Amino acid sequence: MTIQTESQQPFKVIDLAYATLLVACFMAFAGYRGTTRPGMDWLWPTMNDHLGAEYNSISKSIVSGRGFSDPFQTQSGPTAWMAPILSYLLAVMYWFYDGDIDEVVRLFLILKAMVITFAGTIIISVSRQLGLLWIGYAMFPIGLCANFFQLFQMTHDVELLLLNVCLLWLGLNYYWQPTKAWHYQITWGVFGGFAALCSPAIGMAWAICSLTATVSTLRRVNFSAAQRWKIIGSLATLALVSMFVVAPWTIRNRVVMGKWIPIKSNLSFEIWQSQCLDDDGVLDAVTTGQHLWPYDGPERRRYVEVGETEFLKEKWSPVTESILRSPTGWLRRVANRFVCATLYYHSYTAAYERWVWPMRFKRLVYVLPFLSVVAGLILKRRSRAAAQFLNAIQIYVVVLMPYILVSYDDRYVVSLLPIKLLLILYAINALLSPFQYQIANEDNPISTLCKGA
Repeated sequence: MTIQTESQQPFKVIDLAYATLLVACFMAFAGYRGTTRPGMDWLWPTMNDHLGAEYNSISKSIVSGRGFSDPFQTQSGPTAWMAPILSYLLAVMYWFYDGDIDEVVRLFLILKAMVITFAGTIIISVSRQLGLLWIGYAMFPIGLCANFFQLFQMTHDVELLLLNVCLLWLGLNYYWQPTKAWHYQITWGVFGGFAALCSPAIGMAWAICSLTATVSTLRRVNFSAAQRWKIIGSLATLALVSMFVVAPWTIRNRVVMGKWIPIKSNLSFEIWQSQCLDDDGVLDAVTTGQHLWPYDGPERRRYVEVGETEFLKEKWSPVTESILRSPTGWLRRVANRFVCATLYYHSYTAAYERWVWPMRFKRLVYVLPFLSVVAGLILKRRSRAAAQFLNAIQIYVVVLMPYILVSYDDRYVVSLLPIKLLLILYAINALLSPFQYQIANEDNPISTLCKGA
């Protein structure tokens, strides 16, 4: 047995074929589940016509000529509640299909399947490079099973964010470097701006990963002064290009909403929801059931009455009072979100707990990425892909951080699925690397000949 190098194990069509077939089977089963609701109590009914709630409401407003407005199923005026990309994408679909939601859902599901297949192909290709192909073949369907509802039974922003996470990881490992030519810096900057317009959390991850990669390069290599300034100039180029991409949306927010809002406006509401409305700081069905989109209650009426800017301004006062009154209560909520984001799957509703074995399976799988991060930090030098391992850890930590500090729901981090599976692969590789090295040397004819001598 020999351990092949990465160059000997390139991407193969069979990886794409396997991921495509697997995703097609999951999509078919989800479609079947949508037409046979009785008799499958361990799965929720399909919600593939959801189309992102506020995103969908805003997209309909765009198509109707009211612009980026009305996020809560009523005419309430201009908004910056959500990041813009998905709403405009849905608006294009509605325009193309003359408002036929069934056709929009069908196209959305096709795009979703393509993105999940793309993520699966990355996972399997990396497992092939690490000499862990069969583990990759097994891990991908396990990951899909553990996130079946969010990936296959509900349409939201998960797929768009999943695509951005995959591109971020690929870019850091195979495309962009601080020392590359200017056109790489411009392209990477454009992607950073696009990612931010899809999700501020992923945009922040792009910025931090780019910064740390630049600093690491400057520390690791003995560059001349001129070369150092050139690399710093590349970082400045990234920042300027990304800001240029985001600027039209930010300027629109200043003109229309009356204040500077870089991407989205609802930070105060997210904090208020977790700090003042929820008892443990982790969103569940009871809390989100009082959200403005599904519930036409006092909060939505207040939003319509005073407008978005004033409504969100009003949320800061109770949040500040709550934190100052009980700092330990805020810390407890942050700790709960950390545990639920990394170690223990938190049921969205108590009804989930009656599904004993599915919940046990979910919780068993759920903790593995965090354990892999711990193993990776200890054993990273033994991994044959230490740089990729560290990039995956960095993306995992940075994307999770705002959700831990502000507001957490399982849907928010499903986009990290490929990173979580890659972390497990890298950890297994690091754990097995001494054993693999020993086998490779024992099977090496030159090594055997030297031993004989």
